[in-house]
Amino acid sequence: MSEEREFFEPETINLMRAALEEAWAQLEHEVQQRTSKVALAKRILRAASSGERDPARLRAVAVEK
Repeated sequence: MSEEREFFEPETINLMRAALEEAWAQLEHEVQQRTSKVALAKRILRAASSGERDPARLRAVAVEK
């Protein structure tokens, strides 16, 4: 069973990390309590895997329901 792995450049990783932290920070405390930061990260990873690199779009994807 072969698993395909996605690799990101260091600058893309930094961009995704910043998008995650900014998306998390924009959520109200009550929403943070009901939300998984991992779920936000997975949304960002999916978008980045599809080629998205715009920080605003990555943040928007992270907080979509």
